[in-house]
Amino acid sequence: MTAGAQRVPAPVADLQVHVWPTRQGIGELRGYGELFGNLLLRDLRSKYKRTALGWGWSMINPLAQVVVFTFVFRLIFRAAPPPGANGVDSFPVWLLCGLLAWNYFTIASNAGMRSLLDNASLVQKTYFPRALLIATTTVAQIVTLLIEMGILAMILLVVGIVPFLWLPGVLVVLALLACFVTGFSLVLAVTNVYFRDTSHLMGLVFQIWFYATPVIYPYRQLIEQAASMPWLLWLYEANPMFQFVEGLRDLLYYQQVPGPASIAVMVVSGLGMLLIGWAVFLRFEPRLAEEL
Repeated sequence: MTAGAQRVPAPVADLQVHVWPTRQGIGELRGYGELFGNLLLRDLRSKYKRTALGWGWSMINPLAQVVVFTFVFRLIFRAAPPPGANGVDSFPVWLLCGLLAWNYFTIASNAGMRSLLDNASLVQKTYFPRALLIATTTVAQIVTLLIEMGILAMILLVVGIVPFLWLPGVLVVLALLACFVTGFSLVLAVTNVYFRDTSHLMGLVFQIWFYATPVIYPYRQLIEQAASMPWLLWLYEANPMFQFVEGLRDLLYYQQVPGPASIAVMVVSGLGMLLIGWAVFLRFEPRLAEEL
């Protein structure tokens, strides 16, 4: 090396070699379809690995919740939702129609929030669109939710409700819910990398959010108690999870189409949250490997 030549520091030279793209479009994501499939299969296979009941736990857990909540809120607090289609009056079935949606929201959001930290070594070693890690958790939980919905459909048949004509509407609501959860998880995943207290904070947020959503009690009771505070009811109905839970109950338990306002909130919150999450993720993605 000549006297006038400048030696490039090793870290800088390495950075020049391993420049990673930071603005992947839909076309680039399509190029990683095989990786997405492999990540998805990994998540599905590891979900109940080495458990005796395997995928049976996907329904045992919500059924156990139904038993507990039915005892507390139906028998002790006398929660009484309106009868469903064909005069069916079953609090456990009414509860299950909303609980499955809520469980999907919290489980998928928590899994998406941890996905970057759980795969830190993979993120640091090679480039691929990091959003795939969050997307696979959302889709893996959707598979679980569809299995649970299939069992719920059989339960509805047993109690006297035929849900099959309403399944297209259910699938649309689930698709919008998946969009909302994916966008929300994208924001949480990035935030959890930069601020490690995020997971602890969200544990509290999800608890408050759960009781602010009519999962275990009928909305009618809240209307009766807060009739003098219309602003509170408006704020309550602006909760996206309120609309998703009630929308699925309308289709499955009451066999009626959700109102126009409810549909509008689901569409705007689902697609809007997905776009916001995508923009936030792309904004902070370039430094994820460094922060991890």
